[in-house]
Amino acid sequence: MHLPTDTTCPSPGITDPASGSWAPSVSWGRPFTTSVELGTGEELWRRTREDLLAWAVKTRSGFAVRPLDGREAPDPGQTWEVTAHLGPITVREPIVVVDAVRTPDRVALSYATRRGHPVRGEEAFIARRTEDGTAVFELRSVTAAAPGVRGALLPLALMLQGRYRARYLRALRPGAPRG
Repeated sequence: MHLPTDTTCPSPGITDPASGSWAPSVSWGRPFTTSVELGTGEELWRRTREDLLAWAVKTRSGFAVRPLDGREAPDPGQTWEVTAHLGPITVREPIVVVDAVRTPDRVALSYATRRGHPVRGEEAFIARRTEDGTAVFELRSVTAAAPGVRGALLPLALMLQGRYRARYLRALRPGAPRG
């Protein structure tokens, strides 16, 4: 896969969303993972799969997401812009999709940061269905200071990241507001 030259993640693919387990060993950033059970049933699983690949984790958490090449389905190498509004401030987060997984019992996407993003690293949104039919949403990420002057904003970025992670974990739950 070809990634843009402005990708700032030192290890694209580090979140390994196709893998059932994840124990990264990184020296350049802060690894994080957590998961939440969403429920059971075919309809819930169908909706979860569709919503995850439609960026609902981001959009239901207060972000706008748009493809930079016009394609709506996330595919590896595709560039996107994520936008957050923090009061009067608009924060643009350029990203590139690193992986998109689509199997009957697992759907995931991971993306890496590009130049201009407030941090550097990679994040993955993973939905999987267990043997008993339970849908589980998992979040994985590795975060570090952005290159250049943006790196000074890491403490603020980490504080906001914690708030957004809480929103991410609610975004695919049954009853979550639909965008």
